[in-house]
Amino acid sequence: MHIPGGHSFFVLMVSPEKELLSSAIKIRDQSLLMTAIIILLTIPIVWLFARKVSSPLRRLANEAELISNFDFSSPVKTHSMIAEVDALSTAMNMMKSTISQFLSLIHSLAGEQNLDTLLQRITQQTMQISEADGAVTYLYKEKENILEPSFM
Repeated sequence: MHIPGGHSFFVLMVSPEKELLSSAIKIRDQSLLMTAIIILLTIPIVWLFARKVSSPLRRLANEAELISNFDFSSPVKTHSMIAEVDALSTAMNMMKSTISQFLSLIHSLAGEQNLDTLLQRITQQTMQISEADGAVTYLYKEKENILEPSFM
């Protein structure tokens, strides 16, 4: 501040730090407390949600282990709130059923001696596995160089 006569004055105000910052410190402490409470309350919620999401994936991993051990005794019964996990479960169930049917077909064909019965069984199983209304098995006749259908 300038005073006539060429002198300058400075005005200073001194206040204790605690008194000056008490409101800001109180707001900071309340904010930290609220943040800690929110974090502590959300941890169990997040844990439960993660468990709900991950448990169908764990069951599917167990099903994959059963499939790798050629255990097709039970269907895949995994349901999830996530559409992609549900789709994976359905696909694994179909795969498990198809592999089981193919293995059954291989075992039954291994002991078959009659060619006509063998062709009929192959055609029937192909229709069943592919869920088709009809199927044709062709035999290659080497001497005539043609494919001959064997109808169902």
